[in-house]
Amino acid sequence: MKARLGAMLGAAIAVVTSTAHADDIIVDSHQPRSKGELAQLYVVSIGWAASAAVFIDALQYTDRPYASADFGVFAGVLTASAGAIIPFGVDTAFGRRPGAAQVVATSMVLGLGEAIALNEYFANRSVSSFHSYTKDATWVFVGPGVGLVTGFVVDALVHTTPGRALWVETTGLFGGVFIGSLVGAAHTGTFAREANRDVGLASAIGGVAGIATGIATSRWISPSSLRAYLVDAGFISGAAIPALACIGKCSAQGAFAAIAIGGGLGFGMTLLSTAWLPREVRGTLPKIDPYVMPVVGGGVTFGVGGSLQ
Repeated sequence: MKARLGAMLGAAIAVVTSTAHADDIIVDSHQPRSKGELAQLYVVSIGWAASAAVFIDALQYTDRPYASADFGVFAGVLTASAGAIIPFGVDTAFGRRPGAAQVVATSMVLGLGEAIALNEYFANRSVSSFHSYTKDATWVFVGPGVGLVTGFVVDALVHTTPGRALWVETTGLFGGVFIGSLVGAAHTGTFAREANRDVGLASAIGGVAGIATGIATSRWISPSSLRAYLVDAGFISGAAIPALACIGKCSAQGAFAAIAIGGGLGFGMTLLSTAWLPREVRGTLPKIDPYVMPVVGGGVTFGVGGSLQ
């Protein structure tokens, strides 16, 4: 009887000390990840592998700044399939752990975003700076490649949920677009090389600030993947629709202002309107500890106790 009471007490402690809400989505690191989590990683990995052919093709034109892509880029159809190795490698390295695939996908997407912004900055940094096929292809290939390595390192150090990893991607991309657009809208005079340089640098800095904000707020907001995708759709459509409406009608500064206002409203309104969606929190198996206690008058009582971590 005493053993049974001890076991019941331990189970009660485990329930009471759990910090999860009833409607939360519990992501247990001891469970294998869902197949759906790999979808974005497959898309990003295959796209990056295809860009390898463009990068290799561009290397032969390093001494020809005005060269453009030729039929060699069609080799990307062949190299794209190699990208499927990356999701397999993530599963092998991290045992199909939930969140691991999303961390790598997020890192590669953010690497691409930062590369595009920095490429714009360096291509307009001085009078002698310029875009070229080789430079552009190099940035597009190297950026996600650095993100791939970073993703594996982060996965080795941090366990997180797919939604939290995706949230960092959302805030990083939004930060780059929003800050870069604000700088473009505030630029005075003719929108030329200096303005493109400033927008590129601001976007890169805004992206880093957005990543830091996402990391800092991920545990507090702890969104589901669905909510993060909806916020993505909100700010992207909020920025894209005004930008398309400005074609042929607005100045460059006006277009950037429209992107900043539309993107900011889209981000904020979608984030608020999806607050009712369940959060996505980490969970682990209960931590159970056996115990044995002496009883006054002789005898012992024993059982188990613990909590959800």
